[in-house]
Amino acid sequence: MPKILDMIHPLNESRPRIVLYYTEYFIRDEKYLAYIHIYEYIISPFPTIVVCAYDSLIVSSCQHACNMLYIVGYRFNNITATIEESNDKKCRTGSQILTKYITDHKAILRYIELYHDCFANTSLVVLILTVGTLCLAGIQCLLRMDEKAELIRFGLCTAAVFFHTFLLSICGQKFIDYSESLYTLTCQSQWYRLPVKLQKLMVIIMLEFAQPIHLKVGKIFTVSFESFTGIMQMTMSYFTVAHAVFL
Repeated sequence: MPKILDMIHPLNESRPRIVLYYTEYFIRDEKYLAYIHIYEYIISPFPTIVVCAYDSLIVSSCQHACNMLYIVGYRFNNITATIEESNDKKCRTGSQILTKYITDHKAILRYIELYHDCFANTSLVVLILTVGTLCLAGIQCLLRMDEKAELIRFGLCTAAVFFHTFLLSICGQKFIDYSESLYTLTCQSQWYRLPVKLQKLMVIIMLEFAQPIHLKVGKIFTVSFESFTGIMQMTMSYFTVAHAVFL
């Protein structure tokens, strides 16, 4: 942009060069300035695309699992009416229907376990990078308070990392909320109207559903809104220490 402005509206002196990244290419910048700019503008969207793709995969997979939990909860909530209707039509027995619902729930748990295995290790790395990035961006904002352009750059970086962390926390909180909703819907069903044999199975199922599903980062702590608050407090603590040491 400064080069273009120098051509359109030249000044007595050249405008300062504004770069996307502060890098060293070990070549003469002025000679290959156009090529460096082209390279920077081509490569700069790729990190954002990778992060957006990662977040989209995490959120869509989480939403799919939560919707399946809700469907299972809805089925258990209406299990009495379903079994009575099936008995009238002489289709499936109550045991077959209940077995089908239990099988569906186990399939969802396997999906969530796979999701957790994929999520836990990568999110631990993301968490470490998030805390480091927030601390460094905060320090840069303090160092460049007089430079509005740089202040806006690092401020936007801080906001983006903050939003990314909050998005991951939403996924963990949704697992907790939907698993608790599954337990609530099952308890609200008219299971006491079922045959005694099925009543005993329903009691075991409700005890199983009483344990909420937690999404953990590196098997260290649970992802939720509460942990998001803890991450922000930890970041502020590290930022305060770094500010006291280096500034």
